[in-house]
Amino acid sequence: MIRDEVFSCFVFYSVLLVLKMYILAIITGQLRLRKKAFVNPEDAMRHGGLLYHRIDPDVERYRR
Repeated sequence: MIRDEVFSCFVFYSVLLVLKMYILAIITGQLRLRKKAFVNPEDAMRHGGLLYHRIDPDVERYRR
C-alpha cells in the first residue's frame, strides 16, 4: 500500500515540474521576442539584425 502512495506522489510532483518547465520556456521566449534580445545570431538576423544579438538583464533575471 505504501508503494502506491509514494509512486502517486512522485508522479504528481514530476508532472508539476514538467509543467513548470514548459511554462517558463514559453514565457522566456515571449519575453525575448518582446525585448528583442536573442541568444544566437541566427535568431537575431531573422528578427532585425545583429543589433539584437545581446543579453538583456530582464530576460536573464527571469531565467534565474
